[in-house]
Amino acid sequence: MLSIIARIFDHLGFVSPLTIILKIILQDLWKAGLDWDDNISPDILNRWNRFQVEISCLKQIKVPRYVQTQNAKHCEIHGFCDDNSKAYSAVIYLRVVSDSPHLFLMASKTRVSPVQTIALPKLELCGALLLAELLDIFKKSLNITHDTFLWCDSTITLSWINNPPVKGNQFVQHRVGKIHALTSKESWHHIPGKLNPADWATRDLYPKQLLENSEWVAGPKWLHDFHPSSNSFIPFSEQPVLLVPIVISLNH
Repeated sequence: MLSIIARIFDHLGFVSPLTIILKIILQDLWKAGLDWDDNISPDILNRWNRFQVEISCLKQIKVPRYVQTQNAKHCEIHGFCDDNSKAYSAVIYLRVVSDSPHLFLMASKTRVSPVQTIALPKLELCGALLLAELLDIFKKSLNITHDTFLWCDSTITLSWINNPPVKGNQFVQHRVGKIHALTSKESWHHIPGKLNPADWATRDLYPKQLLENSEWVAGPKWLHDFHPSSNSFIPFSEQPVLLVPIVISLNH
């Protein structure tokens, strides 16, 4: 298993919806406390076997590497973050507008959720920080300063970014401070969860499913028609926020 996983090199995260499946499997094996000769659970075995059967589909997934910006009227960077109980993710698209808009998948990154119990809003904040860090690397690598839009479907996270707690929660303060150091508050916006492409990187999309999901590489359809002055999505500062403590346990 480890030798097969090690063969998948995806430093830009083009197939991160697949690699996160492997990361979760490895974490589940670690949490199970198995020795080398122990049998793994049927659930983990089924997930692993399905991945092995479908892995050949990776050859059919094609991501354009050349991005034409010379004759563009303007370019925009759109970053998205999301999470679930098992993982959190970030993905960046470049929107190039010439005669018509074109979207390019630029980078993505995923991480498994911590093993210990963590409040769901804090996990969502981890996704926002992951996006901020990925954006910083992306901008520095390409030396670009295009208009930037960062999208998150968690109103609690956006509220923390807009009005960070003054005291009492070092976990939140520390991560919000890092987000502020890497991004501007004005670049963050709210998006409905069903329109968030970062969700695909936490949904356990197996190779065949990812191949059928053309929007992961081509970008979400709504973003083709996006206009910065539109009011399609409510700015996060206007969103009503209900801070309800929600705790999930990741221990089985």
